[in-house]
Parts: sequence; structure tokens; C-alpha cells
Amino acid sequence: FAQSLHDNYGVTDVNLGLIDVSVGGTMIEQWVQNETLQLFCKETKCPDMACGGLYNGLVASYLNMTIKAMLWYQGENNVYETPGSWVNFTGYGCMQPFMQRQWRSQWSVTPSTTSATAPFGLVTLAAGTDEGHGANMA
Repeated sequence: FAQSLHDNYGVTDVNLGLIDVSVGGTMIEQWVQNETLQLFCKETKCPDMACGGLYNGLVASYLNMTIKAMLWYQGENNVYETPGSWVNFTGYGCMQPFMQRQWRSQWSVTPSTTSATAPFGLVTLAAGTDEGHGANMA
């Protein structure tokens, strides 16, 4: 990703650092602050022991750093849930934008650090394939 920014977009005048906090086989509920997701979105797995665990262990420790952008790839572990919608506060359609707003808000608490509108790239599953999940693919 960083190499493509350099090669394809001419980003050469700044240092690029990537923070990798990826963990395979996880659900989005694990990547938000404890006890917050179910307050806004319906049909989540929270509250549960796993909710917020990866946020606490891998994300929160970086909140005091200034970042310029975020890149998110969820993978397939929420594919069997209702896709949902931001409009009716259900499913992944509610949880992903909630997490995005939460992360932006928490990283920008200190003025003149991370922008409250920092770019948030969202990598999705490949269109036109079922990734082994058949009818559960949106």
C-alpha cells in the first residue's frame, strides 16, 4: 500500500509509516470500544466478552499518535449476519460506519493532530465471487 502511494501518486516528500493491527478470523464487534456498539446499532454480538477486545489490545495504544489516514479490510467473518443499513441501525451496514466515526473521533481528540475527517479507506470483498459463502454474499 505504501509503495503504491509512492509509485503511483508521487508521495515522495513525506515519510510513510504503516501500523498493522490485523488479526484474522475476527468480527467488527471486536474492533470498537467496549460497550459502545450495541448502544447505537441493533443486531450486534455485543455485549459479549470479545466485544472491544482487539480495540483495547491493538488500537487504543496508538490513539496518542497523529495519523493521516486509515485503511480497513474486514474480511469475511461478518458475512453470515444481516447486511443491515445505517438507515435502520442494523447489521454491518450500521457497525462499519459507527466504527469509522468512533476511530476518527478518538484519534482527533487532541487539536492539531489527526483530522476529524481523516480519509478512511474501506477494502471490500471481491465483487462477482462468493468467496465460499454463496447466498450470504451481498
